[in-house]
Amino acid sequence: LTGDTVLGRGTTVVAHPDGRLAEYLDSLERLRDLADSDVDVLLTGHGPVLDSPAEVLDYFPDGVVFVALAPISDPALVLSTIAQTLGVRKRITLPLPNRYLMDTVENRVAVAEVIREVRPEILFIPYGVDAHPDHLAAERLGEAARFYAKLTKTEMRGDPHYPGRILHFFCTHYRLHVSPAFVLDITDQIERKMEAIACYRSQFNEERGNAGVLTAIRTVAAYWGTRIRRPYGEPFASKEAIGLRGLGDLL
Repeated sequence: LTGDTVLGRGTTVVAHPDGRLAEYLDSLERLRDLADSDVDVLLTGHGPVLDSPAEVLDYFPDGVVFVALAPISDPALVLSTIAQTLGVRKRITLPLPNRYLMDTVENRVAVAEVIREVRPEILFIPYGVDAHPDHLAAERLGEAARFYAKLTKTEMRGDPHYPGRILHFFCTHYRLHVSPAFVLDITDQIERKMEAIACYRSQFNEERGNAGVLTAIRTVAAYWGTRIRRPYGEPFASKEAIGLRGLGDLL
């Protein structure tokens, strides 16, 4: 929960995604049951000692109000909100606008300079079979920028770097039955993934008639989970063979 469960007759804010209202009310009910039994004093952590916890605990449930916050509609705020949800410490956004993304020499240099700066070992780029022109351009641009980043006779900023692996994620607009190189267990990450996608409420909502996209994404993840005997999975493709150091992490 965000904040303390009980601070007295004040206001406790349960902020999504750190806390959920159901768990908050359940915790109050459990504390109230304890107050009816053998708890006479409640230590709140940040607030004062409560000598009459039952009285204070009775005050909270009746005052619960759900405030539906407006969805993020400013495109400039979407990426920063997603980064915060995922816990991303550093985000670099290049001026490559939607629907105008092209695999040009200038864009290859721009992406390659970021690769030289960040120096990743793995690049995650879209799968190369898609109906969306931006996805196709991003796949070609990512492949080319990886190659450009290792060049030595160039005026690009930064020292040469060549990421050792490219993995392709599936965001295709085709209805494909893909054969991934591997499926990653994302059971522990599925809720955070859905929270990040939900930041695009301006794109996925009842008004646009596509609110079911979020359910579909979870359903697909559940399907891939069945392929590896886990609740949720995420498939990835690779043009190169995947090497293993051992068999200890196979599911």
